[in-house]
Amino acid sequence: MKRSVIGLISLNFLAACGGSSGSGSDPVRYDPASGSIATDEAFIALNPAGTQIVLDTATGTRTVATGSAPSVGTYDVAGYIGGADRIHAYISETDDSRAALATFAEGGGAGYASNYERINTTTPPTSGTATAEGDYISLLVNKTTGLPIGNNGIVGDASLSANFSDGTIEGSVTDRRYVNMLTGTQIVGSSVEDLIYEETSISSTGRFSGTATDGELTAVGTAYVTSDGAYEGLVAGTDGSEIVGASILTQTAGMNERLEVGSFAAGH
Repeated sequence: MKRSVIGLISLNFLAACGGSSGSGSDPVRYDPASGSIATDEAFIALNPAGTQIVLDTATGTRTVATGSAPSVGTYDVAGYIGGADRIHAYISETDDSRAALATFAEGGGAGYASNYERINTTTPPTSGTATAEGDYISLLVNKTTGLPIGNNGIVGDASLSANFSDGTIEGSVTDRRYVNMLTGTQIVGSSVEDLIYEETSISSTGRFSGTATDGELTAVGTAYVTSDGAYEGLVAGTDGSEIVGASILTQTAGMNERLEVGSFAAGH
């Protein structure tokens, strides 16, 4: 679906793809600017082979070819385009689930999304506990315009613990590092606090959503305070051993507000 864009209209939303069986369901999109939910159009599509990402951008649908940026843990670079377009796209995939993250600035428009989906049917356990560990990757965008902020992002180690007997889940992202996504090197003088995923409930279909807290970033002498954090996800794997999802939070330093749009793939 093509979009008409006047000036710098922000197509800023966090998209999540999932359902009881995964890829066949409609995408669910959360727009943090309006607080609205929409399910009428896709923003990111993952091809069956999991090697490319299709973006529905302001100037139409396009496939992003594999670029030269380094992978981040289990997240492969599905695409990178430099210059004015500034498209970054990453994907982590197993036989049971996928997680993807992308930002773009193109044709006068800007957008970002963090998608996740379940590939095979999963029946979440009803008893016992499980801890899934994996990777977290995030990209930064201007909260007002949706434009990607340079080539930097935050990466870390994701850990989520589910108590299927109580129907709850919680987690964290530790060893967070502010890095140049094109080289994988940490930004000199930067530091990032752990991100906490507060305890929340798991539905009978394995869905969950809750509050994300902490995660403050200090970079180039500027301290960003985080707020309005949220996370959501899906239990996957034939035994519920994989957990994929997305999170979003606001970073504020004075009048400067930006969003950290993240993706996690635990158990991958």
